[in-house]
Amino acid sequence: MFVCVDDPTELKSASGIFARSMLAALGSFGVVQLLVVPGLPNHRRWRRRLNQALSLLRCRSALEGTVDQAGIRKELLRLANESPGRPIFLNHLRSACFLARYTETLPAQIVYVAQNSEAESARSLSELPSNPLNRWVLRREARMIANLEARVSTKAAHVLTLTDEDAARFRTTCPVTCLPPLLELESMPSPDFGRRADEATLALISSFHWTPKRWNAYWVVEEVMPLVWAKLPQTRLLIVGAGADKLGIKHESVSVEADVADIRPYYNLADVILVPDRQSSGLKFKTVQAALAGKAIVSTPPGIEGTALHDGESVLVRASAEGFSQAILQLLSDCNFRTRLGRRAEAIARERFSHARILKLFGAFLEELQAVAATPQTQHDTVSREAPLA
Repeated sequence: MFVCVDDPTELKSASGIFARSMLAALGSFGVVQLLVVPGLPNHRRWRRRLNQALSLLRCRSALEGTVDQAGIRKELLRLANESPGRPIFLNHLRSACFLARYTETLPAQIVYVAQNSEAESARSLSELPSNPLNRWVLRREARMIANLEARVSTKAAHVLTLTDEDAARFRTTCPVTCLPPLLELESMPSPDFGRRADEATLALISSFHWTPKRWNAYWVVEEVMPLVWAKLPQTRLLIVGAGADKLGIKHESVSVEADVADIRPYYNLADVILVPDRQSSGLKFKTVQAALAGKAIVSTPPGIEGTALHDGESVLVRASAEGFSQAILQLLSDCNFRTRLGRRAEAIARERFSHARILKLFGAFLEELQAVAATPQTQHDTVSREAPLA
């Protein structure tokens, strides 16, 4: 049984893509029952503020106020009792948060599918705002999420992550395994090494509905690009993705394409793809897409987690605005190096995310899960099945 908050077949975000990849991989080994539990209305600003205020009073994470925990628990127990012995996969912390306060013996093996380490994600985000009050609120939320995630993971029989970095971040008594996503091939752009642009073009491709993604765009436009334009004033920046029009960026050298039907062609319009993510944890789907498109990439350290890309070999990784701009200039000035970097990134991504390799990992994991069910153990060591590719 696979449990999601909101229907993954309707989600266009990376979260939806990763949930569908898990369903596809599990479905290769048997019948999977999908249980969709609608989240509580949380799309309006006033509701988000209310959740934050209530979390302060209850000493809980605001995330817990976005789902009907009692409803999820009741439905799961009913289904588990109807079909005993089947493992239950809880996708994301939202569907698993009820475990933190569940004190009875669970009637089935619970596998917590952590699309990222929520605690690390929240901690890294708390360092970004300039407003002291915003930083305090986010730091407090990070502590609450860390507590919630720790309690959830200790109740699970197994934890799955998408990256080795996240697998190492979990501190729990149950096993932790990294299983990369089985990516939808139709969502991948095709390499195009023959393109030659009249002017240097950079691309920032993302979904900008989420505030931290907008922060990333502002960082590129306000701190990185002025250093690039000082050396190469004809360089153009292309910003593409859902909600890009909400950025309000007006600059003669910046083009904004919002809510496009298909982002894949835009990878081949750029000489270099920018990944300015400063949120640690999780697999950055746009980095994988750029690598599979054979594009040269400049990324921050969080942007390459889980990809097996390495600085200087298949990507250029820089944390500061100055370093980021210098890496861009280096790639724009050396076409051969740019091409080599893109080809190496593509080769690594095709190996790491090949369907044959990932299905083999899933098969081994399911065999282990069955063995544990047949021979119950009282305690497990925390392990990561995956090792980073060289």
